[in-house]
Amino acid sequence: MIADSCANPDCTGGPLSGSTRDHWVQIEEVQLVGSMRGEGPVQRRFSAVTCSKRCAAVVLASAADVDDTMAARESERLDGMFPQPQ
Repeated sequence: MIADSCANPDCTGGPLSGSTRDHWVQIEEVQLVGSMRGEGPVQRRFSAVTCSKRCAAVVLASAADVDDTMAARESERLDGMFPQPQ
């Protein structure tokens, strides 16, 4: 895979600056689906190409923040659907 831009828009190092054009970091999250662990096809949930390991860390941290926000919203939504007895 040849990338022409880094998934981290703030990245100024690595291939984008012309220093190491042959070095990219690919981040990919996969989820195995099926009734049993490890069974079934793979679904790609997240994928990005970055210009360095440091940029990859920034992209992963950003994705983790989004995951945390979505999990909190889902939890609030479920709590609203099933009120807790007091």
